[in-house]
Amino acid sequence: MNRHIIRAAEILLLLIGTASAVVSAIGALEGRSSSMGLPPGPLPAEVEVCKDKDEGAKVEITTPRGEKMKATCEKIDGQPVAAPESGLRGPRVQPLGGPQNG
Repeated sequence: MNRHIIRAAEILLLLIGTASAVVSAIGALEGRSSSMGLPPGPLPAEVEVCKDKDEGAKVEITTPRGEKMKATCEKIDGQPVAAPESGLRGPRVQPLGGPQNG
C-alpha cells in the first residue's frame, strides 16, 4: 500500500513540474514571463516606436532582455504597435465574430 501512495505522490509531483515548465516556456516564447512583472499587452517600447509611423512601417525594437528585433507596425485594438517579424508573440488570433476594421 505504501508503494501505491509513493507512486501517486511521484506522479502528482511530475504533473505539477510539467505544468510549471509549460507555463514558463509560454512566457519565454512571448518574450516575457510572470517573473518579469510585466502587464499583458504590448510593451511601452512597442507602442512608442510606432507612434508616428504608418501601418506596415518597418522598425527595430529592443526587448526587455536587451535584444534587437525587426518589427512591423500594425494596428492592434486600434493602437499602432510594433509586432516582431520573428513571430515570438505567437500567431495572431482573430477575435470572435471575425476581423475588426479599425
